[in-house]
Amino acid sequence: MRDFSKSLELLLVNCVIRLEDSSSAVASAAGRCLRHLVAALRMPEGAAAEAAELLQRREIEQTGFEQLKRGQVPDFKWKILFFSSAAVVMASAVVADLDLIKNFDLLTLDFIHEVYVTVFGLIMVVLDFPRAEQRTDALRRAATKYFRFLTLFTGRGIAYIFLATMCFSALWDNNINSFLAIILSGYVFVVGVVCVYVGVKESMKLNRLRSSLISSIGDNPNFLAQYLTNRGGISGMYVEKFSEMSKVLNVPFDEETICFVFDSLRGSLSEGTPFLGFDDISRWTAQAPGEQTGFTVF
Repeated sequence: MRDFSKSLELLLVNCVIRLEDSSSAVASAAGRCLRHLVAALRMPEGAAAEAAELLQRREIEQTGFEQLKRGQVPDFKWKILFFSSAAVVMASAVVADLDLIKNFDLLTLDFIHEVYVTVFGLIMVVLDFPRAEQRTDALRRAATKYFRFLTLFTGRGIAYIFLATMCFSALWDNNINSFLAIILSGYVFVVGVVCVYVGVKESMKLNRLRSSLISSIGDNPNFLAQYLTNRGGISGMYVEKFSEMSKVLNVPFDEETICFVFDSLRGSLSEGTPFLGFDDISRWTAQAPGEQTGFTVF
């Protein structure tokens, strides 16, 4: 009976993890049902606590979108900048495509150029879509498999600088609208430059954190244990715990930046609630034989 209860406990927790892709209303209802079921079965409190924590994190994520609907500024400014830049690139490409189709310039290098910009604009829209959805998550996995540098904050910045020049070329060289060419490509270019600057700055900061963490683990092998959480049988850190650890090591990061740190260290974009596995942390803190200094690109 104990084995059955434990199996059911793990099943419930895994079900709650899957609910991260649901709306906040669905998640809340599922949370209430889960608590009633746990109470009825008199199961251990561990699963209920973990499930409740996961549901609470999902509701926090949804808060940002509710704020956006009410006209307030949610706390994911970089995601908004990235998505708006991707939308500008996509819009510029579509305008250029329609102009070429209208003029029947379909067998020219200009049309190939516009198709190229359209495809990359679509990829960036998918990658930087600010809301976690099952379909977009699947597309993200496929895209980052071949464009892994886009999981890096700095890589995104470089990509947007390049796409800004492509947008400018699409609108200016084809004599579509010189004003739009300057405004739209200028916006994307500025976002790209700022991202590269922030990326380099945060990369240096992240490497200071790595050095401090390696030193702390050397002094106390169990240092990480106090920040690790079990999620569906996988040990790792949530954003809040990583933030707490970074403050203890005197290299603080804000929670939005930590989401991008997780993407960089994991090599893939977050799906649902950001979570960094212990294996990824171990790879990051591992030192090669004879290594004096390492460098992690943010």
